[in-house]
Amino acid sequence: MKKKNTLRNIIILVVVLALLWLLYTTFFGSSDIAILDQGAGSVGADLVVTFNKLERIKFDSNLFTTPSYSSLVDFSIDIPPQPISRPNPFAAIGRN
Repeated sequence: MKKKNTLRNIIILVVVLALLWLLYTTFFGSSDIAILDQGAGSVGADLVVTFNKLERIKFDSNLFTTPSYSSLVDFSIDIPPQPISRPNPFAAIGRN
């Protein structure tokens, strides 16, 4: 009998704590909705900041006329064309 009362009290305590936590996060938690309500004005704000940083960069085009740049060698390999697979890859095999 005493174990049932103890178990019941623990369950009640857990439920009350869960409700208190829920109420706290509802009324005092972070407001994600405010971020969404800022609208289209802030959608590209980070893009504008990045663009302004890139615009301030000065690039010296004399780099391309140096002998060290001219001595670079291209080691790229041409990739041969690959055969195209079946028109419908989900069809049963043998039906194409």
